[in-house]
Amino acid sequence: MMLTSKQLTDAAPAGDTSCTPGNAGSIGRYLPTDNISQIPPAETAQDFLNQDFAASNSAKPHYAKVGNSYYIYWPPQDYCTTNSALIGQVNGAAENIVDNLKAIPN
Repeated sequence: MMLTSKQLTDAAPAGDTSCTPGNAGSIGRYLPTDNISQIPPAETAQDFLNQDFAASNSAKPHYAKVGNSYYIYWPPQDYCTTNSALIGQVNGAAENIVDNLKAIPN
């Protein structure tokens, strides 16, 4: 699921074609055995989330496991704004969505 933000769209410089205005990242749904890496070596969702992120000096992504699926928030690689407060607000909102995903009882 691609996420967009009107505030990010409004903050984008007019005529800038180096980024996608409004892009707030995406939330992907993966089975534990699904490959999430588009470039070799292939890595399953479960292996990716089980890695030692501290050792690789990177932050563990926000994710939730609902049923047998992982939902992972992927922030955009490049924003169309340098407004760090706005970027933080948008990231926080998307992370909050993922952090609070739950199965709907039947």
